[in-house]
Amino acid sequence: SSPISRPRVRLRRVLEAPGLEGMAKELAKELESDYPAVCTDSLSDGSEDPAVSWEHFPSGDPNIKVSLKAVQNRHVVFLMNSDKEMLFEQLSLLLFLQRFHEPHPLPEYAKKKWKSSMADSKYNISSAASITVVIPWYRHCQMERTSRWARANGKWTNADPEGGFLDVPTALQFAALLSAPPILAGPLGGPHSLPLLPKKQLLLLDIHEYEDLEMALVASGAWANRPVPYDQDFGTGTFFASAFDSFLQDVFLPERGGNASSVYVVFPDFGAHRRFCAMVMRACGMKEEQVLWIPKSRVGADIQQTDGLMFLDSTGVERLCEARLSASSHILLADDFTNSGSTLFGGATIIRRHAEPGAHVAAFVSHFVGKYNRSVVTEFVTTLYNPSSGLDTFYCTDSVAQTVSWLKEEMADRRAKNEPERCRVMSLAKVIAKWVVKHPLAVEAPPPVTESASLFRDLCGIV
Repeated sequence: SSPISRPRVRLRRVLEAPGLEGMAKELAKELESDYPAVCTDSLSDGSEDPAVSWEHFPSGDPNIKVSLKAVQNRHVVFLMNSDKEMLFEQLSLLLFLQRFHEPHPLPEYAKKKWKSSMADSKYNISSAASITVVIPWYRHCQMERTSRWARANGKWTNADPEGGFLDVPTALQFAALLSAPPILAGPLGGPHSLPLLPKKQLLLLDIHEYEDLEMALVASGAWANRPVPYDQDFGTGTFFASAFDSFLQDVFLPERGGNASSVYVVFPDFGAHRRFCAMVMRACGMKEEQVLWIPKSRVGADIQQTDGLMFLDSTGVERLCEARLSASSHILLADDFTNSGSTLFGGATIIRRHAEPGAHVAAFVSHFVGKYNRSVVTEFVTTLYNPSSGLDTFYCTDSVAQTVSWLKEEMADRRAKNEPERCRVMSLAKVIAKWVVKHPLAVEAPPPVTESASLFRDLCGIV
């Protein structure tokens, strides 16, 4: 039986973009979905029918096919991949799920390849019953606000109050694309009523800065997420959940026998400490002096880590950790994401200077980005296995599908050489399943029959 206590929700379907097949199968199992999560980019003889076929024309343009029984009037959970090469295809499917044409099964129209079904109004308008969109890694989160910029000595500066250039806040623009409604279907004045769009909700995991993004998503009016204040203790909010919280309670602390007395959690800067300190203290039952951060200093235009460990005492005063961490310590260096790993390795070096020999130092990130580059992942693993790296173990989740697949290949090569396992990947399936079960979407009764032309004018404000 599934470890998650839940009411039975029938007809729930898990769909995924390419690269998330493993996560989708685990999630379908956790949710007790009664339909296999089979989404593929190719078909072979004898294979079972897929829910989604992510095919392409010879030109490389998308040629997507969706199983009607997999999505029509179903509660769909859609796992979206951060792969930029597939963003248009995924947005297309998201729009389709909210409203699509279903041609009537008539032989005379099949003979004509369904070319006149729309013109003759020989179709139904259908949708999913509800849609839960899950984006394990929201890759556009690094640009969430607009600043003024100016050019100075061939470089950009945002210190000029009269700067004539503006950032395009891609975190908000992608949120707008996700929130967009589908176009109205069918010929104007046709006989069909347009049902209410299905409710949809959105889940994002361990977002770096959430305030502006949440305001944009709420303002869109497109999402059924119940507004709740952001909870620092759990890393949860209207659209947000935390993989880090699950890692601490389900992986890291149990590996230490559930005893946090010799555990320290170190963050690479005060910003990360501010975001996660309350969560760590609650999840692990730790004291203020066990939750540390590495201070930074500005050298010219560069910001660098400095040699030292800081903590906030019970009165909120910054203190320097003067005692060396004992040889029996288990020290976790944690952050929300990393590109190349340089901050993690630099932080581990500083931690080693302030710990007795023999202390175990590990690192965790929710999102291992690796610059989306295989060579960067290879270099990261090579550095990790170097005795001077400072890290004994590296943990991450499977949120960045392509990067993690490369990481697993690198680790398979190491195992083949009988080298010790120094990377562990935590699946997000249970984290997502718990959130989905806790936030079921109710389906409303359909609206009264309304001619499509009249509804189109009402929605568009046409008199």
